[in-house]
Amino acid sequence: MKIKNCLKYLSYMMSIILCFCLMSGCGYDKRSPPERNIISLLNQTEKIRYSSNPVSRKLSSDNVNKLASYGHDAIPILAEELSKSRNPKRQGIVIATLANIGGSEAEKILLQYANDNNAGVRAGVAIGLRVFGSNESLEALMDMAKNDRHPQVRMAAVLSLGSYKGEKVIDFLKSQCNDKNKDIQKAAKYSLGKRGQSQFVVPCPIKKHLHEHPQ
Repeated sequence: MKIKNCLKYLSYMMSIILCFCLMSGCGYDKRSPPERNIISLLNQTEKIRYSSNPVSRKLSSDNVNKLASYGHDAIPILAEELSKSRNPKRQGIVIATLANIGGSEAEKILLQYANDNNAGVRAGVAIGLRVFGSNESLEALMDMAKNDRHPQVRMAAVLSLGSYKGEKVIDFLKSQCNDKNKDIQKAAKYSLGKRGQSQFVVPCPIKKHLHEHPQ
């Protein structure tokens, strides 16, 4: 009887230990279903982002829209991914998704990366900030357009400024028409054309650059 009771006790203790192991991460996924889906979509999109294949690019865009469809509930998850990832491609996907979600919370996160060490991340932020329209984003874009050390980041910022209204923006873009970099001059003229400055209406000659990822 004692042996039988002992075996029962050992079996009971083993069950507790097994449950503890599973709950502490040994094969047990503690993430919520939405978080698992978001991470899965990020992983899928990371494999095809910035592909020159039109089908892959369409799929990448569709995935970003799916990620954005989770709305503001996804922002903490995306913020964590942006913070811990050192892969500019993955960071770019997160930045594009936050821009698609919009709102002050997403904007605040993007502004934190306006001075990131990686030019690809900064360019992504510059593109993303075009949708917010706030004074904070406007000032950040003007600073990036004028002072960033990477010309592609400056071009992205100048193009995004074309989505902003006001004489301040017009005057700034006109000053960028005299930049030493000819592509930035063209980007400024393109943005001025979008703002109704008919004398500056030109095609966007640098759109292809924004599909690349500067380092």
